Amino acid sequence: QMWAETYDRKVTDVFVVQDEIAGAVVSALKVKLLPSDPPLVSQHRTSNTEAYNQYLLGRQFSDRSNEDGYRRSAAAYEKALALDPRYAAAYAGLSRSLTQVGDFVDNAAERAESQRKALWAAEKAVELNPSLAEGYSARANVRTYIGGDWPGAQADFQMALLLDQGDPVTNAHFARLLARLGRLQEAIAAARKATEGEPMWVGGKNILGAYLNANGQLPEARKVLTQALEISPENEYARFFLGVTALLEG
Repeated sequence: QMWAETYDRKVTDVFVVQDEIAGAVVSALKVKLLPSDPPLVSQHRTSNTEAYNQYLLGRQFSDRSNEDGYRRSAAAYEKALALDPRYAAAYAGLSRSLTQVGDFVDNAAERAESQRKALWAAEKAVELNPSLAEGYSARANVRTYIGGDWPGAQADFQMALLLDQGDPVTNAHFARLLARLGRLQEAIAAARKATEGEPMWVGGKNILGAYLNANGQLPEARKVLTQALEISPENEYARFFLGVTALLEG
């Protein structure tokens, strides 16, 4: 055992304790950070615990991968931003959820408004915190999924991966761009990296399953998508792509 400590604090001090523990572990393990590494402190990016709770709730709703989940997710992020209007990560989350809402909207005017607000939220995240990978990733996702601005999306993804190369959401959404550019093998690799980094996140499995289908790797696609459905039975994307798998299987 190299290091141990006990922390007895009020819950309102949770962010301070996180930073203290991070610093203590780095010191105890004699870890030297590279100049390009993100700072350990303030990774939570808000001092408001309730805003943080709403942010976590937004992520949880988003993981349902269906219309109701994405709408609830966006509402939770909105509540977080009402409590802390400078919470860049919540803007990035709001952008991602609104982007997905557009998948389920039949009304053209509502879809356009959702897409407009998704881009605005992503740009706000980048403006508030230029060192936050999630902001660039969210904007890249909007540009890929909605705008068809592939050069702009690629530049944003490159910045996001430079800031945090292991982020599962960034890697999964980057896979979408790679697939649209005809780079299917690279798309599958990026989606695999996302699922390996966050095995319980169904969004990454949905994307990986879709591109395994496209590459004719049907047994693995079925396995991945079935896992995604087991984790989140409300997951509409997994059902859709499992339907594609079944069609491809004849």
